[in-house]
Amino acid sequence: MNAENEEHLHRLLAAIRTADRGSASENRSMLLQDRAGVVPFELLRTRVYEDFIQTVGKGCGRKHIDIKPLSEKAQRERRPPPPNALVDAQQDMVNVEGGRFLSASQISRKRRSAPSRGAPTRSSYPSKDIEPEELESCEWTGDCKDDI
Repeated sequence: MNAENEEHLHRLLAAIRTADRGSASENRSMLLQDRAGVVPFELLRTRVYEDFIQTVGKGCGRKHIDIKPLSEKAQRERRPPPPNALVDAQQDMVNVEGGRFLSASQISRKRRSAPSRGAPTRSSYPSKDIEPEELESCEWTGDCKDDI
């Protein structure tokens, strides 16, 4: 990042923190709301930070929540195990239940040969059992497709 962009970033952050409304949705509406023909976001884009603050005013900022430190007991419970206890750890899979497992195998389909030109064959109609005599009586025009 060059010096000019770094300066813009720091000034932009300072301006946004000064005008912070306390929540993301309120900040978005503040940035994009048209105020007398001026959109505050455009002021930031053109790097006019003082006009931005004058246009939107100072915000209440983020509410800081006081977080109580954990008790000694809670800290001990959350502490990871010591490294010397992990050195002898087994690298085997755990929670593998016994029983019968099926091995995966590839299913290969048999290729059908290309149908010969002429009268349809039995393999052309795999869904129904049709006698060859019936097929010979039909022409391959599709007229008897409903009969089959």
